[in-house]
Amino acid sequence: MEFHSNNVALLKKKHKIDIKLGQDDGERIKIENGNVGVLEKGGKLLYFDYEDKRIDEFAGKIKDNNKVYILIGFGMGNCVRKILDSIGGSKLIVLENNTSILDCALSASDMCDVLNNDNINIELCDANSVDDVFESNIKSLFFSNAVDVIICPGYREIDEQFVNCCIEGVKKAFNNAIVNKNTLDIISENILKATFSNIPYMIKANDIRNIKNVFKGKTAVVVSSGPSLSKNLHYLKEYNDKIVVITGARNLDYMRSEGIIPHFVCIIDSLDIVYEFTKNSFDKGLFFISTEHANPKTVRKLDGSNMFCTVLLNEFMNKITENRYEKFLSVSSVAHLCTMIAVYTGCKNVLFIGQDLAFTDNKVHDDFSGSKYEYNNVDNRNDMFYVEGNYGKKVLSNLSFQNFKEWLEKYIALNNQVNFINCTEGGAKIKGIKVAPLEETLKKLCKEDIRAFEILKKSYTPQEEIDKYKVVHELMKIEEEIVFTRSQYERGIELCKKIYEFNKGNMKIDIRKAVSEFSEIDKVSEGKTHINSLINILALSPLKKIVNDRELVENSSDSPRQRGIKYALRNKEVCSLYVESMNRIIELIKGCIEEIKGK
Repeated sequence: MEFHSNNVALLKKKHKIDIKLGQDDGERIKIENGNVGVLEKGGKLLYFDYEDKRIDEFAGKIKDNNKVYILIGFGMGNCVRKILDSIGGSKLIVLENNTSILDCALSASDMCDVLNNDNINIELCDANSVDDVFESNIKSLFFSNAVDVIICPGYREIDEQFVNCCIEGVKKAFNNAIVNKNTLDIISENILKATFSNIPYMIKANDIRNIKNVFKGKTAVVVSSGPSLSKNLHYLKEYNDKIVVITGARNLDYMRSEGIIPHFVCIIDSLDIVYEFTKNSFDKGLFFISTEHANPKTVRKLDGSNMFCTVLLNEFMNKITENRYEKFLSVSSVAHLCTMIAVYTGCKNVLFIGQDLAFTDNKVHDDFSGSKYEYNNVDNRNDMFYVEGNYGKKVLSNLSFQNFKEWLEKYIALNNQVNFINCTEGGAKIKGIKVAPLEETLKKLCKEDIRAFEILKKSYTPQEEIDKYKVVHELMKIEEEIVFTRSQYERGIELCKKIYEFNKGNMKIDIRKAVSEFSEIDKVSEGKTHINSLINILALSPLKKIVNDRELVENSSDSPRQRGIKYALRNKEVCSLYVESMNRIIELIKGCIEEIKGK
């Protein structure tokens, strides 16, 4: 069975799954009736990947579209082949948790056609790592308009928990992709503009590593602005000196009116509404932590009372500042950054209040938390649905809140050394976290003053600035890299024109040479995360529109010439988009360099 070893080698090379020949996982699997798998489990024979009319009907109804298909279970490869034969150029992600089944399939027949197919990703995972698999495939989900899930026949009987975890993982991943796309649609330009505006201030800002573990073993309270906040915020006043209070800018005026002083104020948003939230607090001696893309108008006012952390463009920022910044996880809510700061500073207990993650009382935020700047009621919204509540009763939520909640759940699971307690008076249930009243919890955990402000004054002391000329030099080098990359995509536009002309009848064009040269274009940016992260912020959202444009996507009824024309037009649009994005980035870099030189 030479094909067995070839299959195993190909699975490792193409899909990074290493199966040892002849391995024995203690499970007995055999093949019956041609190519039907049989697994012996608990004294029962469980058949899988057998003929199923539902699979045939599903495959028969697949139309040309830009979907992502998720198949739970590789089986013997029968179902895989049926789906692959029907989806055209769409993506198929196969989830498998049993190496014995994979090995049996690879020993039963030559699978090279499946394993070599560029449209398939085979992922070996279990119930605990499903979310990580979808994170590694996030680009496919981002560009897809829809996701279809197929369960390989018999897999529910083999491992129902795995199947259910996969289905739940698909829902979360696709919902997150929608939220991320919607965010980029609104603020992608603002994010980059803010980042380059902030670089001159990041050069002279305090080093965030100064606060690592400074509150080891203490208790932090993360104050969010959910509709229930006013129900228990007042309890913090008595304990202000015994806890680390961390909040976002929206709550500043309200907390001051209650006599509560936050120890950290976190800022992630680039929009000017942040300035409105903070303008009354610039002279109050507060300590701020900003992301690289925080609102520039606010950053300019903070001066020595600010620290920066990078959550989105870490590779780029460290490239120009000689590895000044520790990488924090990407965030979509200021509460996420507040939570990470609580853990980063070493707090043993992290309490949440105002973390509703739901439209409590049909409101977005608490009436006292900056709501005068926005419409706060949610009447007539059509994006809401009910989820399990913090105290049993179901509450109204939406995709954005679910995205925030799932981030917290994952972060809490990763940091099980920390005692997280949800003291929010209502809202959605957060998995993996205790629920307790705030007053009772504060009495139990917070008995001694921790001198937080004294500690922070030392941490926020002036330090030696990064050499601005070194930063300018690195920015100029990155500009040169982008100029070269841009020239390659400009060349790609010309190659696409040639491919188009050939398919329109100009036989003088060497089509093989044109296609071969075009296939090398993307290699110019491979591994350059510091550049690609900048380009992606501007390009990903419009790129999704291009790859989903029916006029530009090949389908099975197209003639070879029609396919060639669509290929050329689509890729010309993509190259033009990248060139346009790089032009904007170069413009921002030049402006940033001038500002740094002028300081």
